[in-house]
Amino acid sequence: MDRESREIVLNVFNSLDSSGIFAVQMPINEISIFHQKLKELATTYHLNTRIFHSLSYMEYYDLLSKYSNDFVIWNSTYYHILDDLDSIIEWYKGSGLRTYLNQLDTSLHTEFIGKLKDKISLYFNKQDNGKLMLPMNRLFFVANKT
Repeated sequence: MDRESREIVLNVFNSLDSSGIFAVQMPINEISIFHQKLKELATTYHLNTRIFHSLSYMEYYDLLSKYSNDFVIWNSTYYHILDDLDSIIEWYKGSGLRTYLNQLDTSLHTEFIGKLKDKISLYFNKQDNGKLMLPMNRLFFVANKT
């Protein structure tokens, strides 16, 4: 269990009033095809990969169910409808992709993004109307302090 994540969650939960409610929504990046392919590519460029400080759904349950008799957990997938692979790349330039591009000389950005598009193109098929669906998996949990 990621000790840092565990401590952060407990610190926030413990800061609640006695009748407080702790509600969390976070990405499940480890099952994201985009993140998997990005990490593979980053390794070939010898880039430091992002470290996501999160726990598994089972670890969150084990951690918080000790302090809450009312704990609910679920996951959901949102589908963003985008025009093309460039739109997916632009989506991630504002977050997950930035970490890797910042490590590269700007002269390598176009090459890196081109290789990334090649990797993800196998997984994002055009719909009948030509659009792509980008799944965004999220973990939710709510714990009432008891």
